[in-house]
Amino acid sequence: MIVTFRPSGLSLLNSIVLGGNTDACHYATISNCVFTKQGGGSIWQSNNTTVSNCIFSSSQVFSNSQDTTSIGNILNQSPSGIFVNEMDGSYQFTDDVHLAGGDGNGIGLYGGSPSYKPGGVPHVPHYRRVDIARGTDADGNLPATVRVAQQPN
Repeated sequence: MIVTFRPSGLSLLNSIVLGGNTDACHYATISNCVFTKQGGGSIWQSNNTTVSNCIFSSSQVFSNSQDTTSIGNILNQSPSGIFVNEMDGSYQFTDDVHLAGGDGNGIGLYGGSPSYKPGGVPHVPHYRRVDIARGTDADGNLPATVRVAQQPN
């Protein structure tokens, strides 16, 4: 649970809140987040708050809040539909909690083109091996061979 950010409000961006909610976080800005709490709204008693582009397991964004703004949020999503491999609602380190996309392409970090690659290996070519001669040749050039590879998409 995220409780009472005052007086300036909370900025919660690109986060996953497992089974919790915000409480009394007035003037908050919450964007691109996932809330897996089921039941009432995950944003509770948070007046003058804007929530955009978030995914909620609950059927509503706000509960007991006034002067709120909700933009582009997705509601009523079960954790098994949000994450690649989370079936029991008990989050363990062995779970695969990559975000699942309805079209099979993933969302968040793993969606779009190009998507994030585990280990952070870039899509652009990166060096695999470099062989450099011990000295220059007769013309003063230093012979070198560089082998590059690109990780497949």
